Amino acid sequence: MRYIKTFEWFQERFAICTNIPLALTHRPPKYFQYGEEHRGLYKCRSQTLTDVLDSAKEGNASLRPNTEHSQLPDRLSVSKLSKEYPDTYRPEGLVFETDEEPAFACPVDVMALTNGETFTSSDYFSNLMTHASRFMEGSYKAMIQNYPNPKMALEQLNELRVAYGLKELTKKQIRPYNECCFFKEIPIKPVALIGKSKEMKILAKEYGLPWYKNANAYLKNN
Repeated sequence: MRYIKTFEWFQERFAICTNIPLALTHRPPKYFQYGEEHRGLYKCRSQTLTDVLDSAKEGNASLRPNTEHSQLPDRLSVSKLSKEYPDTYRPEGLVFETDEEPAFACPVDVMALTNGETFTSSDYFSNLMTHASRFMEGSYKAMIQNYPNPKMALEQLNELRVAYGLKELTKKQIRPYNECCFFKEIPIKPVALIGKSKEMKILAKEYGLPWYKNANAYLKNN
């Protein structure tokens, strides 16, 4: 099955560490040497896009879990692009194939299932709402059967949030993308690059991959 893993360009300049607040990522790269600890405080676990593409050249491309939450195992969070859920977490990323099945597929961002309000790294230690697991389907197919479109997913999410004493969310807050999560490193095959930046075009040419300016352009041609 094909998924998309999105990246931010500062991840190309720094190996972002999940344990380090984003406010610190302006520091020089020496603070964030990939795979090493700095002063025994932090350990980098993220991969840059070029890390992944370089390993694909050697025939051993993989993606590792790099997102944490206090009540879940570290997870690799990606999205399944489809006509039902056509959006992505970020506008640029790598479309890839894998034979591995996700631990679960969720019709909304997993952070929306917590009692947090920002859906960012600041909510990684917010508690999952009671019955949040009903949104964590065992496969993308099962997710589509129970939540065939983002509108229905948002309605049911808001029902849960109201019952939990939280504010309802709007379409602007919950964009139409899903989150498919893997709890282990998975082998992948790069398929295409998505993103309108100059860097994405250059990488697509360098690594011999199709390039699309956005997710809609990819879906129209695949």
